[in-house]
Amino acid sequence: MVVELANRLARLQGTPGKVFVQQTRDIHIEPDDINRMTDAINEAFKQVEDFPEVIFDE
Repeated sequence: MVVELANRLARLQGTPGKVFVQQTRDIHIEPDDINRMTDAINEAFKQVEDFPEVIFDE
């Protein structure tokens, strides 16, 4: 399973940075919206329990 995942990741084709910047240069997000998105993401990650049986503190 891990090898399969590694193989899939190795085949991914990303977008070159120059192309990404050209495609997104006109996007404008208000600072308040960015703060709300950041807060929502942080709150969501506090609630993630994918493997509740794994205790990393031990």
